[in-house]
Amino acid sequence: MTDPHQSAPSTSPVNAANRPARSSRPMDPREAAEYLSLDEKTITRWARKGYIPTHPLGEGKRKFWRFLEHELLEWLNAQTNGAIPDNAANKAESRSRISRFK
Repeated sequence: MTDPHQSAPSTSPVNAANRPARSSRPMDPREAAEYLSLDEKTITRWARKGYIPTHPLGEGKRKFWRFLEHELLEWLNAQTNGAIPDNAANKAESRSRISRFK
């Protein structure tokens, strides 16, 4: 027998089990610039050049640019400048010192 005061599990699409893992919230250039801590003009220039993931709306030179949050996050995570993190550099240096004494 079920308790009438107990609520049934939610089957609505906003329930956590059904919520998408990645946010698809569209952002305009100002919001994308804020999200990436860059200037809005830089975001727009990079969008025109195809440097960052974007979804242009409209045709011709004047487009409305929209950016999806999860795509910007994936793009940001994929960027690298080739620098070795300090702890990795220290480990490599320690290994080279140890190998000299073997």
